[in-house]
Amino acid sequence: MQSRPSLPLHEWGIIVLFCAILVLLALLAWGRSIPSSVHVALEPTSSLLQARIEGCVIKPGLYALSPSACQRELVEQGQPLPTADLSGVKEKRRLRDGETIYIPERRWITVYLAGAVQQPGPHKILSGTRYCELVDQLSLTPEADLKAARKRRRFLQDGDVVDIPLRQKRATRQVR
Repeated sequence: MQSRPSLPLHEWGIIVLFCAILVLLALLAWGRSIPSSVHVALEPTSSLLQARIEGCVIKPGLYALSPSACQRELVEQGQPLPTADLSGVKEKRRLRDGETIYIPERRWITVYLAGAVQQPGPHKILSGTRYCELVDQLSLTPEADLKAARKRRRFLQDGDVVDIPLRQKRATRQVR
């Protein structure tokens, strides 16, 4: 039977040192792992701005965007939930580096209906509802001016009075 030659002591030392370096590198890499909320690899670069989105979105986190990016682009990246209240988002406003946008969840608010509606008085709606969207949900009288009502695009606030206008009667000409 032949015996195996054993490694000299200095070679064993090199192997142990190599293993120790690998373990140290693995621990360093594990300690610096990127949090799951970061969806884009962020390298420090002057050509991108960093902005964060939080709240009622599917993918909250920090994003790297072009310097000309607007709030709408960040909101699209975060993918808002159906219950997100986007009334505070100014879609065309440019983002600033380091900015955080919080998207709240919609809540119930009370508006007061008046004018050409079947049931005037207080009415519960979700925050983030636009005037023109509410008009399509209401029972209106036949003399309601839908064209004028649908032109109003602003978001409704708690306590607003929603006055649905009546159609203007056309003056008839008298022939003599």
